[in-house]
Amino acid sequence: MVTWLSWGQRGEGNWIYAKRFDSSGSPQSDNFLVSDNPADYQEIPSLVEAEDLEFESEPEQINIAGDENGNFVIVWVFENEDSRGIRARLYDNTAKPKSEIFQVNTEEDVQGEISVSMNNAGDFIISWMGESGDGNVFAKVYNSSGEVRISDFQVSNYPKLKQGYPSAGIDEDGSFVIAWETGVSEGGQSQDGDKTGISARRFNADGIASGDEFQVNQHWRDWQEETGAAIHNGLFVVTWMSTEVDGDADDISARLFNDS
Repeated sequence: MVTWLSWGQRGEGNWIYAKRFDSSGSPQSDNFLVSDNPADYQEIPSLVEAEDLEFESEPEQINIAGDENGNFVIVWVFENEDSRGIRARLYDNTAKPKSEIFQVNTEEDVQGEISVSMNNAGDFIISWMGESGDGNVFAKVYNSSGEVRISDFQVSNYPKLKQGYPSAGIDEDGSFVIAWETGVSEGGQSQDGDKTGISARRFNADGIASGDEFQVNQHWRDWQEETGAAIHNGLFVVTWMSTEVDGDADDISARLFNDS
C-alpha cells in the first residue's frame, strides 16, 4: 500500500490518497481517496488498506497498525470549529469495517502526535500527546473487537516539562511499553540535563506500571528525538535520533531492554 498527500486534486485543500499493490509491485487498485474532507494541513500519510473513509471533520494525522491475520485499525487526529481529538475505526482482513468510527480521547485538550500498535491477537494501544499541564503523554488500550480494555490514562509523570511525541508497542500477552520525548523549558531546563531526551515506561496487561518512567538515552548532549518503540516476548527496543553521538552529524540510536 502506498499513500500520499495531494494538494488541490479535488478542489482547494489537501487530500490523502492511496493505492494497493501486490508483492510483485503490480497495481491491485486505482488511486482511491482516504479522506473526504480537505485540511489546510494533513500530516503523516501512512499505510492504509481500507475503503474510502468518511471524516466528519478535517483529519490532520493518520496512523495504522495491524495483526498477523490482516485486521487493522486506522487512527487519526481531527479538528473542527468545536474541538480537537482522536478518532479511529477497526477493519477486518478484507478491509471491511469491524466498528463504527469512534472517539478515542475523553479529555478535550488533545494536541495530537498519535501512535498506535496492535499485537497478533488484535489488541491495540493508542497513545497521544495531551495539553494538560505543560503537555503529557496519554494512552488507551482496546481489545480485538474495538472495546475499551484500559481507559484513558496518563503515562508520563514528570511534572515540570512538556512530554510528547510518544511511540507505543504492545506484546502478545497484552503488556506494553511507551517511549516519548522529554521537553526543554524556555529557560533551558531539561529532564536529561541538556536538551530533549527520551523516556519510557512499562506496563503489564492490566495497565499497572512496572515502576516509574526512566531515561532511555545515555548520551545527553544536544537533541534526542523522533522516538520509536517495539516489544516482543518481554524484550523491548527503543530507537531515536541523536545529535552528535560521534561528534559530527545526527545519528540513529537504539537501546534494548529485557523483561525485568
